[in-house]
Amino acid sequence: MATAAERAVRLAGATGLLAGACFGIEGRAWAQPAPPVELVVTRTAGAAACPDQPALLERVNGQAPRMPLPTNGQPLILRVALAGDGERFTADIQVLGRKQGVRQLNAEGPGCELLAEALVVTLAMIIDEEAQATQPPPPGPAGPAPHPSEPARPATEPEPTETSGWGFLGMAGSYAFPAMGSAFAAAGAEARWGAWSLQLSGFATLPRRLHHQEGDVLVMLVGGELAVCAAAEPGLVVHRAGLCVRANAASLSGTGRGFNTPYPTRRRPWSAVGAGPSLRGPIVGWLEWGVDGAVLAPLWHDTFSGRNPEGDRVELYRTEIVAGWLGIRLLGRIW
Repeated sequence: MATAAERAVRLAGATGLLAGACFGIEGRAWAQPAPPVELVVTRTAGAAACPDQPALLERVNGQAPRMPLPTNGQPLILRVALAGDGERFTADIQVLGRKQGVRQLNAEGPGCELLAEALVVTLAMIIDEEAQATQPPPPGPAGPAPHPSEPARPATEPEPTETSGWGFLGMAGSYAFPAMGSAFAAAGAEARWGAWSLQLSGFATLPRRLHHQEGDVLVMLVGGELAVCAAAEPGLVVHRAGLCVRANAASLSGTGRGFNTPYPTRRRPWSAVGAGPSLRGPIVGWLEWGVDGAVLAPLWHDTFSGRNPEGDRVELYRTEIVAGWLGIRLLGRIW
């Protein structure tokens, strides 16, 4: 039977970071109470030998003080996805709440016990780090009273705001954007700074055919969008939900087909402003899904006209007073 020291070495080799985790836990000796924690565990069929949520919770509570139930404050959310094929097991840990991050543990089989022990120690380490970070600093020695002309200095430095960058691809359906029932594709980037985000994207609608007695008109919109968003972090399924103010600038084109007189492609500038929702949810640590939409008001209205067989000018297309779209996006983290 392996000694405790040999087993610790095996665990360190399996996880690639467990030795540092054990050192950090032993050094602090769980001096602080555990923060409110939500633990969510999922397992694939190949990982049925790994501990489920109640078993893992019991083992983690054996390492750290018993985790209290979430209060009205923001809890520490730990999502653990276990997978295996009988010979190799993995655990993807997603941390949500005050801080966010992703960790992955790997261990060889045939059983899941080696990964389970590594997972227990790693979760205990994360809980301990959160407990240390949320505790107020100990009072220091009393210093001299500040001079009346000097402003009081804060006791602690503010916590830095987390920033990240994402690229995305999207598909959407629209209302009068540029024509009723148009569909379009978009690609762009999104930069986040705490609850705020900035989106910059380009889009192109699929040509939309409008039927007339004299012929058909194909309308299409190609342009870009700038959006400023403010979001909250409500929970696990949707971890960012907010509202975006959007500005669009594009080129609107119309091409005639089947008219008796030539109708070449004509282009008009098109701009609109508006607002709409923005939702983000996790897929894996570096990949997210998104749902975005907008109701837009064009800054001006335009028409495309042609001539009928009698030579009279007729209106073929007029931009709508209100436009809108709703679509899905796939986002990948850049930094």
